[in-house]
Amino acid sequence: MTTENLKDAERWIWEYPWLEEIYQEIAVLRRKPEEVLGMWSEALRMLDENSLKYYVDELREQVKKAEEEKQKAEKEKDVLLQERNSALAEKDAEIEALKKQLAKLKEKN
Repeated sequence: MTTENLKDAERWIWEYPWLEEIYQEIAVLRRKPEEVLGMWSEALRMLDENSLKYYVDELREQVKKAEEEKQKAEKEKDVLLQERNSALAEKDAEIEALKKQLAKLKEKN
C-alpha cells in the first residue's frame, strides 16, 4: 500500500477509507518534520519511564524475597532457640534431681 503520488493515495483511500487519517497525518509530518522529533522525544521519555518502573518493580520484588527469606530464617532461629531452651530446662531439672540425690546420700553418711 505504498504510494508514489497523490493519485495512488486517492485510490488507496477510495478502497480503504480508514487510510485517509493516516495519509493526512503523514502529510502534516512531511510539512513539519520537527513534530517527528517531538514524537521521538516523547517515545524516549515514555521508554525511560517504563524502564524506571520496571527497575523499581524488580527491586521491590527482590526486597520482598529478601524479607521473606529473613522471616523464614528468624522462624528457624526461634525454633532452634526453643529446642535449646527445652534441652537446657531438661538438664536443669536433671541437675536438680541429682543435687537432691546427692544431698540424700550425704545425709545418710
